[in-house]
Amino acid sequence: MADTIRELILQEFVTRLTPLSTLPIDRDRPTNDETDETLISVNDGQETAHESQTFGTSRQNLTVVVGVIIKTITPSVTINEILGNVIASITSTDTTFGGLAGSVKYDGSEPDYRADGSNYSSIQIQFNIDYRFLVGDPFTAA
Repeated sequence: MADTIRELILQEFVTRLTPLSTLPIDRDRPTNDETDETLISVNDGQETAHESQTFGTSRQNLTVVVGVIIKTITPSVTINEILGNVIASITSTDTTFGGLAGSVKYDGSEPDYRADGSNYSSIQIQFNIDYRFLVGDPFTAA
């Protein structure tokens, strides 16, 4: 079976983030492992349907959360660098993802600087994707 537009959008996130880590990009799990490498996960979040202004299309709004955990001795500096790299990777080129989405926007982030003396820090970076598909056909972009 073909992939839905939603799945193709998530795959594009993985493709764009792959150069930022030597490890494979994880899907569908929180970033909570500790490793000496940069660990990145892509997690699809809430999706809401909105009334479409175009007959025969369904307008969706999808939240995608990119989680990153990294070992560092300069947490704030490193996390801010990671944040910039992730935002640039997702939004600095075609924000329609080749026509799959109407728009892809950075929507905020939440860093976690561990207070337990650990050298690990993490950040959750949220993106908002607006996309459409044909009514009753989530496999065909509209």
